[in-house]
Amino acid sequence: MKIDQTIEFFDQLTNETQKFSERRRYRQFARMLKELNEKDTSGKYTMVIDRKLDEIQPQLLAPADRKKAVQNFIKFISETLGFVPAHHYISIGVGIGLASGTALGVLIGLLLSQPYGIAYGASIGSSTGLAFGLVIGRFLDNKAARENRVLKYL
Repeated sequence: MKIDQTIEFFDQLTNETQKFSERRRYRQFARMLKELNEKDTSGKYTMVIDRKLDEIQPQLLAPADRKKAVQNFIKFISETLGFVPAHHYISIGVGIGLASGTALGVLIGLLLSQPYGIAYGASIGSSTGLAFGLVIGRFLDNKAARENRVLKYL
């Protein structure tokens, strides 16, 4: 199954289904495929994507297996081709920075052992970790955007 055929298939499913959640999922998957098709101007990924779509075509045609097939395809796009959703690294960086900054701040607060040392250490550590995580995540997101690896609808 080619990318264009899959887009048409999911556009048709979007028009036929009555459930809002399915309609949204189908529309998002079709948009992601359109975006992949637009980004792949050199044809570098077309063969790989078409092969994967051929592999999951029986699952796409069966309504019970369709959701799992879409999830597997998205996982394949992320892992194999290196595409990431928008703001992916910022969300990871903020989470890691917040957790590690809080832990480090509590440790410093324990070492200071002043009244309210743990509270001050945790608050300063979490805000510092948050800032570092945000900066590093933003840097990595910009790098991914320069490499044209960001998909809006992933």
